[in-house]
Amino acid sequence: MAYRWTPTGELNRRITIIAKTEEPDGEGGRRKVESPIGEFWAKIEPLTGTESVFGLWKGAIQRYGEVTHAIRMRYQPGVTIDGTMTIRYGGRELHIVSVLDVEEAHKELLIAAVEGV
Repeated sequence: MAYRWTPTGELNRRITIIAKTEEPDGEGGRRKVESPIGEFWAKIEPLTGTESVFGLWKGAIQRYGEVTHAIRMRYQPGVTIDGTMTIRYGGRELHIVSVLDVEEAHKELLIAAVEGV
């Protein structure tokens, strides 16, 4: 079964992806800094408590445990998104668990995230 690419009209939520880094604080220590890497259109799918299994295409299934949301967005050339980042949406913060370039086609990213960690 082929993967069903998300229609553009379903990417109807504006999200901000935030990179968290550390930098010197000028007093010999370090401070955490949040840097937005961009705003993107996405589809956000809340998962119920029984949906701890994050299904992927071609019948493959991977278990991420505490995943609360699946987020789909277009692939962004030149933008690296990874598990150290968070997603802000409507005053909420979702911590990225995993990012998958679906079928390695550079068309769509499938992001597993957990809220409120």
